[in-house]
Amino acid sequence: KLLVVISDGAPVDDSTLTQNGNSILWNHLKAVIARIESGDTITLAAIGVNYSVSCYYANSVWTEQLTEIPDVTAKLLEQNL
Repeated sequence: KLLVVISDGAPVDDSTLTQNGNSILWNHLKAVIARIESGDTITLAAIGVNYSVSCYYANSVWTEQLTEIPDVTAKLLEQNL
């Protein structure tokens, strides 16, 4: 199984950050990624749209345009099959 995350940047939600501090979403993201990547059931990959997500995901690519998502998705599939 391959789970592909498409992201336009770091996790941000003003209401959550206001109530819980600046690092809660970042810490949660790191914990979820670590849990998935440490298992052997799911391969995790990510596509950054106009933003490099390589600092979050070990297996990632990025694109500047939404129209390139099919091509970068194919690239991820080739790398993970």
